[in-house]
Amino acid sequence: MSGGVDSSTAAAVLKQQGFSLIGITMKLWDDSRGYAAQDVCDAKRVAGLLHIPHYTIDFSKAFSREVLEPSVEQYSRGKTPNPCVVCNQKLKFGLLSERARELGARYLATGHYARVEYDDARSRFVLKKGLEREKEQSYWLAMLSQKTLARTLLPLGAFSKNEIRRLAAQFGLKVARKRESQDVCCLGNFQRFIGRCVESGSGPIVDMTGNVIGMHGGVHLYTVGQRRGLGISASRPLYVVRIDHETNTIVAGEESALYCSAFVGVKPNWIGVKALARENEVEVKIRYRGVSAKASVSTNRDDVMVRFGEPQKAITPGQLAVFYQGDEVVGGAWIERVIE
Repeated sequence: MSGGVDSSTAAAVLKQQGFSLIGITMKLWDDSRGYAAQDVCDAKRVAGLLHIPHYTIDFSKAFSREVLEPSVEQYSRGKTPNPCVVCNQKLKFGLLSERARELGARYLATGHYARVEYDDARSRFVLKKGLEREKEQSYWLAMLSQKTLARTLLPLGAFSKNEIRRLAAQFGLKVARKRESQDVCCLGNFQRFIGRCVESGSGPIVDMTGNVIGMHGGVHLYTVGQRRGLGISASRPLYVVRIDHETNTIVAGEESALYCSAFVGVKPNWIGVKALARENEVEVKIRYRGVSAKASVSTNRDDVMVRFGEPQKAITPGQLAVFYQGDEVVGGAWIERVIE
């Protein structure tokens, strides 16, 4: 229970369905501004209204070890990590799930807008998109294992956000109109946070032919596709096309240079299938807010090769690519290298 409307309403819906519940809130950081403390109070208030026990568990050390430190390391190598996916995989559906079982819970339920179903024909749990496309959140859960999905409940997958707010009001939850949480952004400006942790000196910004056209303040400050904040003047808009951390160089080019047709992914996680035995036609999202595009995906040992039917803009190393067939999540992999 994060103290927000989604997890609070998920608890209320499950209570109405007859489940015996406990509520758990994760403490992830030292709360100097009081945001997390308010969230804990809101979660406790909802638990009290629902007459269920509530626990607050300090995961701040694990959050630093499993999420923040790896994110800092990725930024230092010129990649753009996705800490919320890792937090879901390692903490929420990892350590928190284990702690919940120690407290006697059979399932872990969250307020994600996605669906988990069991397919008898494949003898597998499958992850599907939430029914409301604007709030759909299956992307964030694409790295969960079969073992984890087997003990996961997602009661909001069939609802829209507006329906959830109406339900929250009907249940008498004061968080019905609470604003959306910002995940790790609750730490403040995440880029400034990374800047305090990464030691990366200035280096050259070069054009597509290698000519130096400016200087940057550290590769961790940039991401592929970025236009603003480059500090260079040119006759046409220039974007970050590539980040080379080994030479501490930013490569800038026109928008057309951002389009590529293939990438290599690493550490794949397969949900809809046990393993990818042959090339598959899928739709791929290379970022949460991105539009999925048709592609073929094949495996080469532990890596995956993804080839799009049409070039895609700003494929970004460090981000998660999620593979879909219709509403079902086939799997996901971390973008490692773009094929130009």
